[in-house]
Amino acid sequence: MSPIFLLSLLLIAIACSDGATTAKKRSASDVTKWLEKIDSRLHSEGLMAYQNYSVCTNQLNNILPLYCNISELSGRISSLLASSLSNAQLDQLNAAYSQLCVPECLNPIEGYYNCLKLQFDHKNYLVTLLRQGICGQEQESGEYCGVIYIRQYRNGDQVADYCTNTTSGIVCRGASSKCLDRVNRFSNEMGCCTQPYLGSGVTSCSGVNVSEPCIGVSSATGLVAPAIVMLFAFASFFA
Repeated sequence: MSPIFLLSLLLIAIACSDGATTAKKRSASDVTKWLEKIDSRLHSEGLMAYQNYSVCTNQLNNILPLYCNISELSGRISSLLASSLSNAQLDQLNAAYSQLCVPECLNPIEGYYNCLKLQFDHKNYLVTLLRQGICGQEQESGEYCGVIYIRQYRNGDQVADYCTNTTSGIVCRGASSKCLDRVNRFSNEMGCCTQPYLGSGVTSCSGVNVSEPCIGVSSATGLVAPAIVMLFAFASFFA
């Protein structure tokens, strides 16, 4: 076997490796941008503000499967403004979530949140939002909460305008009547998606009936699990 042929094989191998690395970096970058977009209220300072952001992003680059790129799964729809999406595009986005909302994709993202060393309440909220909020599924319609939220609030969400917000969700203590009215409407429109989106504090809102959280993706078993099972899983994971 000639040296030139061996050199050619080596160059091809290097090119393939570089291509895979670039694709993984692009996938991780798309995911981190998506994470900031779905929770812009809590990411007003941006994830890049965290000191170990680069380290955590590199870790995500290394472990996130290529097929977990939400931007490519959705045909770049996830990158568009929510207010511009048609119902047909939302159906396409729902199909993309069915591929993204699996343990193989969500576990690395949860590891990314752990790596950032967020405060406990903040991290717990974000993990719950991811697993039971964005990836929670309304059983009757089959739609994921991430899509339901856009359908209902593609032109804006007034809950954040009237209620006190923290990194773990809304605060109902001392809430105004306008806040409670908006939360009540949100609960009626979002159903089982309400608590994962607004945080556990929503259950203390006076006069508001909150459904049990939707079925979501469990980190413990790798299967879709009822909400009560997930609560025990979260408790043991963060203990």
